[in-house]
Amino acid sequence: MDIVARDANLDPKRLLKWILAYAGLKSVWTMEREGGGQEARELTIAQMAAAALGS
Repeated sequence: MDIVARDANLDPKRLLKWILAYAGLKSVWTMEREGGGQEARELTIAQMAAAALGS
């Protein structure tokens, strides 16, 4: 994450917020498309981003 933020010239917290939003949306899209269970990976990523933000 630090490498991407640096190379893209983004504030790391802003990047984490985008990751959190995208992972949350992706988990919902996955649930709607594939049914339950497959969204766990996206939810884990969202939780990791939220924890890094201190949320």
